[in-house]
Amino acid sequence: MSSVEDLLNLYSTSEWLVALPSYQDQWVLMSLNYPEKFPIIRKCTQLYMDFGVAEEVEWKHLTDNLHHCFIASEQGIVNAQFCHIQTLKTEEEPDHVVRLINTYSIDVESILFELGSYIDLPDVDFSKLAALAQQVEERSSLMGAEHMRLACADLIQACRQMDKRNLSLSFNWIKNEFAHIRTKLEVIVQMERKIMRLESKHKK
Repeated sequence: MSSVEDLLNLYSTSEWLVALPSYQDQWVLMSLNYPEKFPIIRKCTQLYMDFGVAEEVEWKHLTDNLHHCFIASEQGIVNAQFCHIQTLKTEEEPDHVVRLINTYSIDVESILFELGSYIDLPDVDFSKLAALAQQVEERSSLMGAEHMRLACADLIQACRQMDKRNLSLSFNWIKNEFAHIRTKLEVIVQMERKIMRLESKHKK
């Protein structure tokens, strides 16, 4: 049994699955069509099948959050590295992804604050700004935050050209992208925490 139609039929007729069929359809279709983009869906689906979680609202929230992940991936906001990060958590460290995301957000916010304090000085230290932007670029590359990486590269280029106008434009781009990616990452954190709660609940 390998077709989408057969799988949907199996899911919709299984008594131990209690989420609404519309959620079932969405999860199965996404896991079949986009498996490489959603490592997290494997964990959710395993919970789904192992426990038949009874709280419909939990699956509604997870499904809504998954759609946010899908949009971020489709828009290129995150890349394959971000998907890889989601595979790194283990039973010993179930909060690994959450900690990585929180560390990234805190570090980048701090560096951007420092960047902002230098950027409007009368005598701009372009080398200092480039070094700070490279720190954000490196962290964004490791996180798979593709749009942030591109914005940082643009700011670094403006520093090399000692172009104050483009420097300001690039910095505004970075701030906008960070606000955007942080919102997406917060959704992932919520999703991971829901998964941890569900796992903990059904281990009791």
